[in-house]
Amino acid sequence: MFYTNRRSLSNIPTAPDTCGMRFKAVLVVILIVAGAWALEAHARSGTQRTLSGVASQLAQRPVHIRCQSFWANLLSINGHAGEVRFDANGTPADSAWLTRGTCGHLHAFISSHGADLECLKAENWSTFVWNAPWDDCITKTEPVVQAVIVLAHESMHLRGIGSESDAQCGAERLATQTVELLGGDPATGPLVEKLARAWNPFMPTEYQAPDCPQS
Repeated sequence: MFYTNRRSLSNIPTAPDTCGMRFKAVLVVILIVAGAWALEAHARSGTQRTLSGVASQLAQRPVHIRCQSFWANLLSINGHAGEVRFDANGTPADSAWLTRGTCGHLHAFISSHGADLECLKAENWSTFVWNAPWDDCITKTEPVVQAVIVLAHESMHLRGIGSESDAQCGAERLATQTVELLGGDPATGPLVEKLARAWNPFMPTEYQAPDCPQS
């Protein structure tokens, strides 16, 4: 018979359950990732609904905007800020795709009613040139203005305009309407147009619209 002292055995430290600890750690990571994905998807869907409404008015027909997800952004090698696909007959799709960065700037614009653009009212536009050193206002507003123009540009494609230069011209001329539809101050719309026209000569050739009429 093998005799044991139960009391003494209870004092012997047991080895940690490493498998259980690993499982719990993995489970926590999965829950965090799933929660972050759900929150990001929810926020993205709200932004997409708002932008789809704006794009539908600009395109003059019901269309949809799809914002790039966090995960797709990590794997993306696409250099475009937005895209609309056309079929072989030149008919545009019913949706446009925008990068996560573009949608992020538009979401911030909507949330703040375009507050970042207010400083443009104090710019000296009579001497402004795109390739000169930027002040703090232009540095802050340039990505926001670009996002607004990208939305308008892709909306022109959704309207059926295939030419990049014509779509860019349309986007510039509709800058004020786009700002207003996004909930911004209409007074900043012409300034968004000024900034877009200033950078147009420095865009790739197919986007340049030197003869674009003023809005």
